[in-house]
Amino acid sequence: MTARTVALGLAGLIFISLTTAAHAGGPSQRAAAARAEKAQDGPSKAGPDFRSYEWTEINPDARWAPRAGLQVVHLRGAFLLMGGRTPLPPSDPIIPGASEIWGDVWKSEDRGVSWFEILETDAAKARELARGIAQIYINLPNYRNNWLRMGLTEDDFENGGSDRFIDATFAWGDVDAISARLKAHVDAGASHVCIQPVNPNGQFGDLHWEVLEALAPNA
Repeated sequence: MTARTVALGLAGLIFISLTTAAHAGGPSQRAAAARAEKAQDGPSKAGPDFRSYEWTEINPDARWAPRAGLQVVHLRGAFLLMGGRTPLPPSDPIIPGASEIWGDVWKSEDRGVSWFEILETDAAKARELARGIAQIYINLPNYRNNWLRMGLTEDDFENGGSDRFIDATFAWGDVDAISARLKAHVDAGASHVCIQPVNPNGQFGDLHWEVLEALAPNA
C-alpha cells in the first residue's frame, strides 16, 4: 500500500481540515497531521472514501487546545495549523453554538510529532517573552527618556517592566491584533514600520521567520 496524506490540493498548497476531541479520562489534543495508507486502489467517482484509509495517530498530546473546524496548510515541508473553535460547556439559558474562537497559529516541521506556536496569544506568556528582550533596552537613557515622554513612569520600569509598559512597547496576539498595531503606526504618519519578532526560544537576534511570513500579507 502507498502512504499518502489526505488533503485537498489548491493553487500549489495542500489544505487539510481535521477535528479534535476529548476522550475518557480528560482532554486530549489529537494530532493535526496523520500518516494515511489507502486500503484500496483508486478513489471512487464521488471522491476519496476516507473510510478506506488507515490512520495512525502521531501525537495524542499536541500543545494546542482541542477544537473543531481548524485548518491546516502544508507549506514548504511544514504544517501550519490555525483557527477553529472549542464549544463551551452548556449554560443556562442555552446559547446555541457558544464557543471559544481561536486565532492562534502553530507550526510542525516533523509531520505533527511536535508543534510550536508562531504567534503567542496568551497574555502572560507573551509578556514573559517580551520582558526578556526589554531588559536589553530598559536601562538605556535614550529609550527610557523617550518612554517617559510617552507617558510611562519610573514605576513602569521596575521588576522587568509593568504590564502597561510591555503592552505599550510590544505588539502581541494573533495576526489581526499585531496587524492592527502596525497599521496604527502608519495611520499616525509613519512611512516605515520595522518588525523585530521575539523568538520563543528567548535568543535575542535569532530571527523568527514564521512571524514575518505570517505578517507579510498584512504589513
